[in-house]
Parts: sequence; C-alpha cells; structure tokens
Amino acid sequence: MDEKTILKGILDSYPYPIVFVDNDYIIRYLNRYAKYHYYQERGYRDLIGKSLFDCHDREASKERIKAAYEKM
Repeated sequence: MDEKTILKGILDSYPYPIVFVDNDYIIRYLNRYAKYHYYQERGYRDLIGKSLFDCHDREASKERIKAAYEKM
C-alpha cells in the first residue's frame, strides 16, 4: 500500500469535512465527509481544481477564510 492510499484512508476516517487548498485557494482534496457535505447536502459538483470562493462567495466569508489561512 502506498503513502497516498494510507493518507486518504486516514483522512476519510475522520467524521468531519476536510478540504485542502493550495496557496491560490484552489481546492486540491476533499475527504469523503467533505464530498458528502458539498456534493450531496449543498448540491455542488466537481469542486476539485476550483476556487474555494466558488462555495464561499460572500465577502465576509472570503475575509474570514483569508485571515485563517494567513495564520497557518
């Protein structure tokens, strides 16, 4: 089993949505709970490769996300 498969198994086992974005706020990974939340509950499709701000388009949300990201 390779490291990517192991990491995916670990992230999918968490009962919380986990979303990885790059430095340009492009979504690179969703664990299974995030996929369920965004695809099944919220009705989004094909978020991988799209901007995080496609889901969070209110200006207040954008500012909170950017501030949290800068803290990391």
